[in-house]
Amino acid sequence: MKEDWNSRPGLSVGAALGLELFWGLRWGMLVELDYRARFLSAEVLSTPLDEPASKATERVTVTQHQLVLSLGLLFGLHR
Repeated sequence: MKEDWNSRPGLSVGAALGLELFWGLRWGMLVELDYRARFLSAEVLSTPLDEPASKATERVTVTQHQLVLSLGLLFGLHR
């Protein structure tokens, strides 16, 4: 079976909410929550190798959802 993938334009959207907390003059921490969604699709043309005349086309769609938590240590360079 031979498959040809023709991808289509997709859409990615996201939002983030973060907080930076400093103690002292230089040190701090970062907490960030991030949500991302991706919507992708492709046209797939499947051709059997033993019978090339019988081709089949289908549309494949994928939706991805991500929730990301980031934690970080901050060091300030400016006083």
